[in-house]
Amino acid sequence: MKASQTTHIIFTAILVFLFSYSSKAQDNSRDIDFRSDLVSLIQLNIAPDVYLEFGINEINDKLYQITKYPDDLIFSVESTENWTLSIAATASYFRGVQDSTLIIPLDFMGYTVENHGNNFDNGKFSNIYNTTKDTILELSSEKKMIMTNGRRNNIGNAKDNYFILRWKFLYQDDPLRMREFYNFRMANDFFRVGVNLTLTKSLDPVQPDKGDATKKQ
Repeated sequence: MKASQTTHIIFTAILVFLFSYSSKAQDNSRDIDFRSDLVSLIQLNIAPDVYLEFGINEINDKLYQITKYPDDLIFSVESTENWTLSIAATASYFRGVQDSTLIIPLDFMGYTVENHGNNFDNGKFSNIYNTTKDTILELSSEKKMIMTNGRRNNIGNAKDNYFILRWKFLYQDDPLRMREFYNFRMANDFFRVGVNLTLTKSLDPVQPDKGDATKKQ
């Protein structure tokens, strides 16, 4: 066989191989399925074992002094979806730490939640509908929704959704209520109750009214 014929045969074989490889590569490329899964995140960042504790000392007959004020509760929310936050005490009474027979009703204490994040907080017209914004709510063992999204979404990171829950003694501005608490033995002890904060997706968020101009903001 002549050298030119041999060279032609080799060149033809190379072309056939390259065409066959290219065809397989194209066929394989059709089988590749590129998928991107978007992970849903809804997370409450808070210290574990949350509880509310305060101290009382009886300095005279039916004259009390607060010896320990409850600590503020700092928390944040990270979520890729609209969320709702609820709060409830884990028991029906505050109980003495040293003497568990001492009890005080939960409505001895109230709370507010301050928004220190970037998400706008102004009632139903905002990202966050905070029912404690202008009202002190009584602590209860029944789960109570205190925050959800308003006319906008409250999606965001920990800087967007950053809060401080502050406790307030409700008897201080109500002498009649103070007389009610006189019936309880509450002297010379620390009183504590657990607190549950529950974060869930907003199933029925506040919807904008059709004629509401604020939704265009």
